[in-house]
Amino acid sequence: MTRQDPNSELSIEANKKRWLGHLDNLGMFVDEALKAYAEAGIKTTKRMIGITEEQTGEYQAPQFEISVGSAIVRLRPIGTF
Repeated sequence: MTRQDPNSELSIEANKKRWLGHLDNLGMFVDEALKAYAEAGIKTTKRMIGITEEQTGEYQAPQFEISVGSAIVRLRPIGTF
């Protein structure tokens, strides 16, 4: 059995896909954890942002925002590598 070169285009794409899956899981966790506080005015939102990395190029990734009154906490991904 041959090992795949970690810098091959296929491997980089697989790592990016896995990373995006982890980000989606994080968003679901945040939504679920804060659901009980929705009546108190805590709101979560997701929006897609552009990320550019040398190895992966340009792609879209989710940014999650937690709003508490007029304050906003942003969970912004910065990249896979």
